[in-house]
Amino acid sequence: MGASGLIFCYFGFLASRAWFERTLGTLVLSVLCIVLYGGIITGVLPRAGPTSWESHAGGLVAGLAIAWAVANVKKGAADGAGRSASTAQGGP
Repeated sequence: MGASGLIFCYFGFLASRAWFERTLGTLVLSVLCIVLYGGIITGVLPRAGPTSWESHAGGLVAGLAIAWAVANVKKGAADGAGRSASTAQGGP
């Protein structure tokens, strides 16, 4: 068993960050990742041979899920910081 599932996880994370975070930096990073390494997506397709395409697909899905979770944690932290500052000033 190799590290290809981890590579697909990292690719999925980097390629999908722009979708979830919507900043210029993540857009540039995602586009570069897809342009330079987008050919690895063919490794997700089932083929004959000893290569485990299931771990590739699982890694890709895990990377997407992690990018979604990280974006939601950042959004929640930003919303919470805004709420606590307004509450300290006597706001709702």
